[in-house]
Amino acid sequence: MITQPDATANRAAQIQQHADLLDARAKHDALTFDQLQSEYNFRNISDRRRVFSKQIVDDLKSRSNPVALDIGCGCGMARDNSWQWAIRPHVDQYWGLEPDPNVKPAAGLFDQTQNALMETAKLPDNSVDVAYSWMVMEHVENPVAFCQHLHRILKPGGTYYFATPNINHYFTIFARVMNAVRIDEWVLSMIHKQEKLDEYHYPVQYKFNSESAVTNAAKSAGFERADFAYIEVQGPIKYFPGPTKLLFHTLAWKRTVLRNPKLLLTMFGRLTKPTD
Repeated sequence: MITQPDATANRAAQIQQHADLLDARAKHDALTFDQLQSEYNFRNISDRRRVFSKQIVDDLKSRSNPVALDIGCGCGMARDNSWQWAIRPHVDQYWGLEPDPNVKPAAGLFDQTQNALMETAKLPDNSVDVAYSWMVMEHVENPVAFCQHLHRILKPGGTYYFATPNINHYFTIFARVMNAVRIDEWVLSMIHKQEKLDEYHYPVQYKFNSESAVTNAAKSAGFERADFAYIEVQGPIKYFPGPTKLLFHTLAWKRTVLRNPKLLLTMFGRLTKPTD
């Protein structure tokens, strides 16, 4: 049996073990969500997972015995569960949802998991302090149902954070076109010949990764507002093989000059359930 002092010591050790993951390594790594909203976050962030995880941990630190929910927990953020382990010590209960029954989270990471979509998960009303999803919103088929169930399970004052490809970024536009003409998987297989094609992604919908789509679905479910911030680290350079890298660098130069945050690759979002 673990006594309370032992449990406290274990949690402190876990926090220390993963603390370096959340340490700022670039100019905008330590910015709050509100600060990210007001800055141009292009190539001044070391890792988008670092910035995203920091938003979640900072929120959890402000709550007493918080319950956190990872929606689409899978194999972690970009197939790296280190970031989930960095979040783990800051929660009282850590829950995970994963729609693919063939994907198994790391042993001991979550207190409970379900193979379910957000729209079908069996979770108690008003039970979650902080929910989040990493690259899930672009896969959601029914945004309104997603938001309704999210609103139901969040506690009053609870927050949902998400990261998703910005629908207005050129790469997402290209991806949508390729998906519409059913050549996206073929293109992926050509770029990543050494990996299994069926491991890349859950089927995409592109119905829920624009400001208007998120705002409308959130308001219909009872959220008062939706907040957005945009970031880009190095951009999708790995998808530009050989001579096509010249096009990538040209587009990157354009972003340096135009400085329109709403054209950056990754959209961060925040929804908060009203307290009354």
